Amino acid sequence: MKLHAFVLIPDHLHFVASLGPVEDLPRLIHSLKSYTAKEINGRLAKKGKVWQRGYYSHGIRNEMDAVEKIEYIHHKESRQSRPIRDRRRLRPLFSE
Repeated sequence: MKLHAFVLIPDHLHFVASLGPVEDLPRLIHSLKSYTAKEINGRLAKKGKVWQRGYYSHGIRNEMDAVEKIEYIHHKESRQSRPIRDRRRLRPLFSE
């Protein structure tokens, strides 16, 4: 997986990533949520739910679609959270 943009909000996250040819999205999301929930709960000395149930995926069809999703992430980032990710990584999505 190659991560292009993300924003972390208190109970969920938005991200744009490219998956490799053999990567399985449901398994990847499960692993991500499981690992990060354990880390977050451990660091905060808490137990219980960290993330919302389920997930929503959207296949990016073209560069315009990618720009729209990444701008949405950056808008969420500026309104609801602290800046986390370098924003200079759009082009690798479509450079094959």
